[in-house]
This record gives sequence, C-alpha cells and structure tokens, in this order.
Amino acid sequence: MPNGSDQKYNTSLDGSGDSGILLSAEETAKHGSQDDCWLIIGGKVYDVTSFISLHPGGAGEIIFYCGKEATNAFNTKNQGSPHSSNAQAMLGDYYIGDLNQKVAK
Repeated sequence: MPNGSDQKYNTSLDGSGDSGILLSAEETAKHGSQDDCWLIIGGKVYDVTSFISLHPGGAGEIIFYCGKEATNAFNTKNQGSPHSSNAQAMLGDYYIGDLNQKVAK
C-alpha cells in the first residue's frame, strides 16, 4: 500500500513555540493542485497527492477537490453511494491531522 506522502507531519506538537502548520481551511486551500493535493474529509486533513494516479475512478475525481472540503464527495462518490470500507480505511495512510490542529513538519 503506498504511503500518503513523502512529507511527514508530527501531530504531537506540544503547543510551545510558533513552529508548525495550522491545518485550517485556508492552509488546505494552498495545496490545491494535482502536484500538492490536500483534502478535508470529516474534519480531518489528508495529503492524497501520491494517490491521485491510483484512484480507481480516475484522477479527475480527486483533482477537482484538491485544496477543498470533500466530505460529501467522499461519502457519496458524487453518485449517492458511499466508498467501500477498504477505501475508508485507506484514508489513514494519507492523514495529516485534524482540521484546526497545529502540526509540526
């Protein structure tokens, strides 16, 4: 199974100092291309850049949502049916952190 990204994020930032990234909607929007694709799904931020070319429904299904809130699209596949439990489990491979959480790079 591919790892979500070559970038690793430390979600155990203790709050001391100002280093780190706040996983806000604004920060997610900065990662809105197929070469740098973050999504928000269910209040969690995922870096799915390395998965785009592997997506069974085609790259375009993900690229449209790069840098955006994608919960409804993920939950319905834009067709009214949910992703499989396998697809839901795979999200963990691409997890960066919770929305509005500060993480260290």
